[in-house]
Amino acid sequence: MFCIDYPQIMNKRYNGWKNCATWNVAFWLQNDENLYRMACDTVRRYPRERAIYSVVREDLGLFGTQTPDGVNYNDPSLSKEELNSMLRELVS
Repeated sequence: MFCIDYPQIMNKRYNGWKNCATWNVAFWLQNDENLYRMACDTVRRYPRERAIYSVVREDLGLFGTQTPDGVNYNDPSLSKEELNSMLRELVS
């Protein structure tokens, strides 16, 4: 389901997020226990990093991979600002 099955909603606001792709990536980072723990560890190691989503994506080896719903972790439509903010909030 989700974004890939419904391309007409891909670039529209979705559940409070910039778009469905951003929501989907945030969903998996917050709800997959292993990804969540590893993301939190990375954020704690780089507390001053402004582009923390890029660091997390690289540190977790997510570059070029997809969520279980088929959204690429490097999708150009992702709101990096929203993902950066969400990741910082995980450890605050």
